[in-house]
Amino acid sequence: MTVQRDPDRGGIAPGEDVGAAPGAGQRARAFEYLFDAVVVTDLDGIVVDWNPGAVALYGYARDEIVGQPVSILHAPEDVDRVTAEVFAAIARDGYWTGEIKRRGRDGSIGWIESMVVPLVDGDGAPAGALGINRDITDRKLADARLRASEAQWKALLESLPDGVVVCDQAGDIVMVNARLEALLGYRRDQLVGRSVDLLLPHGRRAAHARQRAGFVASPRSRTMGEGRVLAALHRDGHSVPIEIGLSAIDTPTGSWVIAVLHDVSAREALTERLHLLGAALEAAANGVAISDPQGVCEWINPAFTAITGYAAGDIVGKRLAILNSGTHDAAFFRDLWATITRGDAWHGEITNRHRDGHLYVEEQTIAPVPDATGEIRHYVAIKQDTTQRREMERQLQAANATLTRQLAEIEALQAQLHDQAIRDPLTGLYNRRYLAETLDRELARATRTGDAVAIAIFDADHFKRINDTHGHRAGDEVLRALGAILRAGTRRSDVACRYGGEEFVLLMPGATVEAAVTRVETLRAQVAALAIVHDGRTIRVTLSAGVAAFPTDAGDGDALLHAADAALYAAKDAGRDRVVVHAGVLAPAAATRPRRATPR
Repeated sequence: MTVQRDPDRGGIAPGEDVGAAPGAGQRARAFEYLFDAVVVTDLDGIVVDWNPGAVALYGYARDEIVGQPVSILHAPEDVDRVTAEVFAAIARDGYWTGEIKRRGRDGSIGWIESMVVPLVDGDGAPAGALGINRDITDRKLADARLRASEAQWKALLESLPDGVVVCDQAGDIVMVNARLEALLGYRRDQLVGRSVDLLLPHGRRAAHARQRAGFVASPRSRTMGEGRVLAALHRDGHSVPIEIGLSAIDTPTGSWVIAVLHDVSAREALTERLHLLGAALEAAANGVAISDPQGVCEWINPAFTAITGYAAGDIVGKRLAILNSGTHDAAFFRDLWATITRGDAWHGEITNRHRDGHLYVEEQTIAPVPDATGEIRHYVAIKQDTTQRREMERQLQAANATLTRQLAEIEALQAQLHDQAIRDPLTGLYNRRYLAETLDRELARATRTGDAVAIAIFDADHFKRINDTHGHRAGDEVLRALGAILRAGTRRSDVACRYGGEEFVLLMPGATVEAAVTRVETLRAQVAALAIVHDGRTIRVTLSAGVAAFPTDAGDGDALLHAADAALYAAKDAGRDRVVVHAGVLAPAAATRPRRATPR
């Protein structure tokens, strides 16, 4: 094998030495047309020549690339992998084929299907390599042919991505390529020498015999894609949809017919899938519109008509801006177009105008559809009318706001009811029930922590005389005034309680006897200095108080109250308007005197 220049194209083609078999020129020309690019390198991987197809694929003129390393044609991340695979494959198989990320002169990245074979000089010594590259960027994932071609590089036919069957005039198979083996499931030795009718569905064989005789009598090449899709019979019995290209060649042993079988299974499946997608879009509840890059409508589905009122005949060929309601400003649409023209999808809500004139709100997604080069060819808009949903959301928000307000009112009422359940309505102090709950809890806590707890019982002196002299309304004023002084003079942790009638209790967690006496004396003095004016008359009142401490004076709540009450008795007996401490003051019998139920 040598490298020679094709005078008709000015590029590179694999050629043969003088004396090569007839047909070498035709095969060389066919090779030029079957692959987009041919790259020839020396043993160091330096480009020494390439053909016009390579100029078109990579963008480098021949004088720009010759002398450059072939690695600049690959994506950087592929260079090491491709180099290793090529050397290993050539050493193992005599050639390498695979898919490579290629890099063009402009920096663009694409995919190629490449085959590399070694070149030798006239003496049979290694001289370089020949790379044959086909751009598969646009159909890498869809075209099964690009993942085939694992057979050895033995002849031009073996490089084709389509199945090839060569028959003599009698219709007997002379040769097949590796792609046909893969396409129809037969090994080469199972086909060569047998009638080509073996590859046809049974119902087509008689007609094919007549067609083959007519073709032999008057050969006329048929280009791939002419006529309808046909079917070939797979070895396992299923039909394979194919397109067929036919040509006749003369050989020293007679005329041969070459049939190139192109597998269109993927295309037929894609066509069916597109048909199904089209049917789905037709039936979709969301409105769908497809436009060109200028926003001119190309297609709509029935749901679009249902949402906008525009039928296909009303809007196809016109700009979709016909729906503009005038609600949104220019900045809104500048942002929308800036988003989709840079290739991103836009999603949002738009107020549009129905064909009958009313406004409606729709949720819309507009997605650009680029071609293989990245240029945007279409926009797809998917929309749904959200007017009713927005109204329902508004009503729901209003209902939620009402419910929230009602819940707040209920919670406030519950708090009020709870407060009323534990507070005395006249003075605002806690009531006897709350004191009982709190006293047990505070004594239990003090038992755990070792803290002291003091308690004081207050009694308004001669309160009955106030009621009798000034009336019960005046007595209520006095009690409210006493409650206000107690509330103002208590700590956050204290519990001030109206225990009953004119009697009050102050629970002081963490307070020692000394601290409690100081605070109670202060409260007593504040009350003594208080002048209450009622109906133009001034009322003065004094307090008597008894103080007891836990655990010094008592071991539980009831005993503690009894101890403080006993001290209060002592204060009353000593002349009132004073504070008496239980500890060390009263005789033992005094601590067990029964509680009086009537005010003092």
